[in-house]
Amino acid sequence: MTDLALPPRSAERPANRLEPVVFNHARVALLTVTTAGVVVDVNAAAAELLGRMRYELVQEPIGQHVLPLSGVSIGGCLAHAARSPDAESFGPCAVRRRGARDIAMELVVSSGCRVSGRDLLLLQLVPLPGRAA
Repeated sequence: MTDLALPPRSAERPANRLEPVVFNHARVALLTVTTAGVVVDVNAAAAELLGRMRYELVQEPIGQHVLPLSGVSIGGCLAHAARSPDAESFGPCAVRRRGARDIAMELVVSSGCRVSGRDLLLLQLVPLPGRAA
């Protein structure tokens, strides 16, 4: 399995956080957000999971779509991940889907990308063991 985690925080990646083909065609739902939680980009798997068009999700707060079940706010998760050099798992979260029931998925957040002077985070929504997305 290919590791989709971003490089260490000190790394500077041009344009896209991952190779565009990897980001866009990954089977796992991937969203790029600002450290404040504003969606910058989503891949096709994330758009399909959320039941939305990709362009509809850009500039929306991630908290409208992903709610950690641990009791920690999504903002708290993002702030913690932004300070960590490693990908951080925040356990199950409720993913709100348009036209469907919420689904529980694992939330994994990676930091380490700086684009146009902005720190960005990569969110991965991963099916929980024993459950399909």
